[in-house]
Amino acid sequence: MSVLSGIGGDSVFAAGAQSGASRSQLASAALARGAKLMRDGQYREAIPEFQRAIGFQPDSSVAQRYIGRAHALLGEKEQAVNAYRRGVSVAPDSLEARLDLARIHQQYGQLEQAEQQYLAVQRRDPGSISVTASLGYMYLGQGRFAEAETQFQRLVRLSPQDPSARRAIGQLRNEQGRHAEAVVELQRALTLDPRDAGALSDLGRAHFALGDRDRAESVVEDLIRLDTDQASALAYTLQLEMFTPEIAYLDSARSTFRSTLGPGTPLATLDPKLSEPGESHRFEMVFTFNQPMDAASVQNQFQWSITRAAGGETGLYNNGITRDPSREVSIKPIPFAVRYDPATNRAHVYFDVRQNDAGTGVMDPSHWVFRFSGTDAAGNPMDPRGDQYSGSVGGSF
Repeated sequence: MSVLSGIGGDSVFAAGAQSGASRSQLASAALARGAKLMRDGQYREAIPEFQRAIGFQPDSSVAQRYIGRAHALLGEKEQAVNAYRRGVSVAPDSLEARLDLARIHQQYGQLEQAEQQYLAVQRRDPGSISVTASLGYMYLGQGRFAEAETQFQRLVRLSPQDPSARRAIGQLRNEQGRHAEAVVELQRALTLDPRDAGALSDLGRAHFALGDRDRAESVVEDLIRLDTDQASALAYTLQLEMFTPEIAYLDSARSTFRSTLGPGTPLATLDPKLSEPGESHRFEMVFTFNQPMDAASVQNQFQWSITRAAGGETGLYNNGITRDPSREVSIKPIPFAVRYDPATNRAHVYFDVRQNDAGTGVMDPSHWVFRFSGTDAAGNPMDPRGDQYSGSVGGSF
């Protein structure tokens, strides 16, 4: 019958002393009981077992590290760090103990202390891929790009066929704003592993930063086709990052300017008041944005412009033909005022149209282009593919 059978943890120490069981065996038994309690989520109950193990074997850095992990899982920051420090103190040559201490420092944002421990491990084990990567990403997060570069280049030398090494340099290039170089590095990573979802996501981010939205959207489709939880989450995140503000549509029911009418439209058709020579009428165009906007930006009329279509997608004002230029009436290029409703994401743009002195004015409402150059609530600039509206297009562009 085992000497541990039928006795509690506190009796183990006495029984061990009486039976002659080795202290190492007793320490191992206590560690095993503590580890089981940890697996069962009983972190508080596990700590005394690890302390018993230390009682049997005071130089057990493993038990100290287990105590540190239990305190960390209980949210006890100071006790966790102290336990990991004791693990290093009793076994200063243990790289595992130093790594645990480095990681807990990093977890708690104690980056200077984490760096010291990582560098101590790297000096002893310069070929450690995990330490090199940890240092590189820690430097990257702090904006210490030169030091991150040193670590990531070391990572490539240590593991030239590892796509994560090339991806790390690609991430660095993105953070440095060197997006074209990021594309090169990330494509190298994908050559090594075409299913590297992280590299794909970073590649999409680089394309978008370069203004190549089509390629960025193609990357989103590639991520979705990978059909993994990670890839789907990255695709969703990338789509959110590319969700830039644009004019979603014209609220025609609330707008008073009939922007679907074509060349040669008499002003009186727009409003009966304009049948009188020299009369003015204030019109309203109501645009709905696809997301919350910066109210001050929208309501700044100088962020808006109203111009005649001059080619391209909108075509030409009067379809390029003006039979009687003297009768054509213009709209001032800056609106009179703009009101923004944050509850509906609507901009109400007000502008005046004045009849000529002869009462014969005409215009081409469908070829007036309304453009907004401001920002959304997060400060993002307008998507250039949706910052304008023209009746001739029938939507934003």
